[in-house]
Amino acid sequence: MVAQDVRRLLLEVLDPSAGACTIAISRLVDADPGAGATPQDILDLATATLGSGEVPIGPIEYADEEVDYSVRSDMPVALVTVGGSDPGTSVTLRLGLALASGGCLGVGGSRYGHLPHVVELQDPSAVLLPDIEAALAELVVYTRERARLLGFTGRVEASLEIHAPGPIVPYIVDPESGSAMPGPSLADFEQLRFSYSLDMSTPQIEGAVYDAARELARRFAADAPQFLHDPAAVQSAPTPAAS
Repeated sequence: MVAQDVRRLLLEVLDPSAGACTIAISRLVDADPGAGATPQDILDLATATLGSGEVPIGPIEYADEEVDYSVRSDMPVALVTVGGSDPGTSVTLRLGLALASGGCLGVGGSRYGHLPHVVELQDPSAVLLPDIEAALAELVVYTRERARLLGFTGRVEASLEIHAPGPIVPYIVDPESGSAMPGPSLADFEQLRFSYSLDMSTPQIEGAVYDAARELARRFAADAPQFLHDPAAVQSAPTPAAS
């Protein structure tokens, strides 16, 4: 039930009926089932991760408008909101974070792929591939910190899903022109699952996440991920000679 709990909390604050949103969920396998999930726990997690500067990642990171941070006093969910300057033409970006007992965590965001100068991306069911990949990166950061707070170092099971008011319209970025290009609409987005262990090396964890991103790119009809970098390629790159 814990995954359903964080999904429900995030859907309540993100409201997919207003626009497409992504939800990524992780579960610390074999974590203490009594691990806390209180408003104070979510505040501790949000404070530690936001304070590190590693999150948020994706649309909110580049927002020009004022960012509003809030934590519910009655349940373990936090919300970061960026309101558009013109309610008639701008979307409201949201990033939600929720906890459930037993080491389950969810992070979600309104991932419209919103670009003010691209009219097509005003569609509330449009999503941009780099933004969805960013959700994977956010999940890893929040999960790592949650595990640290619980003293957990074991296996993580993770998933990603997209909710929208209509058939999802996937967009990718053309690597040459930089323009957003729509692909065939997706009537259904099957939950994307992956796993890793917190005692793996950083490149190994990045590799597991990149493999998930490659599957995501395939579903969006892209040749490769557009936000996350292949850790194998980074490792094999030659080191610049010292001058």
